[in-house]
Amino acid sequence: MRVVAGGAGGRRLRVPPGATLRPTADRTKEALFSMIESLLLWGRPDADIGTPGLWTGLRVADLYAGSGALGIEALSRGAASAAFFERDRAALEAISQNLRATGLVDRATIVPGAVEQTLDRLPAGVELVLLDPPYADPALREILARVAASPSLAEDALVALEHGQRLAPPGTLGALVLQRSRRHGDTALTLYARGRYDRRGGRGQAEVV
Repeated sequence: MRVVAGGAGGRRLRVPPGATLRPTADRTKEALFSMIESLLLWGRPDADIGTPGLWTGLRVADLYAGSGALGIEALSRGAASAAFFERDRAALEAISQNLRATGLVDRATIVPGAVEQTLDRLPAGVELVLLDPPYADPALREILARVAASPSLAEDALVALEHGQRLAPPGTLGALVLQRSRRHGDTALTLYARGRYDRRGGRGQAEVV
């Protein structure tokens, strides 16, 4: 597994051992960030796809971080900061090692513990929340509702969810509106937005590919 793009692009990441962790494949990660950047471009017309200007000032939270690959990808592309939420000890060590290897430690915060117990530690004004939970996690819908209702979420916010195809994502999460949902093998990628990044005008109709 590697960083796809940005300042740390091409750098290989350490994947922690353990059957409970499911690292995001590079091709899936590339597809997810392409979807995210298409919405960031909508809200930042003065920037270009694939440039750090698209990510300038963006505050990110990586929930169920695993190796930290998603948050690190955002930092590599130019995000201002990223908070990594993870409970597994081996994964926490992998996140630390990967941040050091990519030279991104100074823009990162690690939040140890289960997401359902640490969600109130979301950084203030977070603009992009990345979630890659276990596909069978029974608490996922509650976590999504809590993220959508969090006072830490910026007025202009994106929520990106990697999930199994059996989950039918709702059209809205509070004020967040479903923008698009795409399938990649057994995985689905779903984006929600509000504020300037909401291109659906509150209709909540998914683009399914």
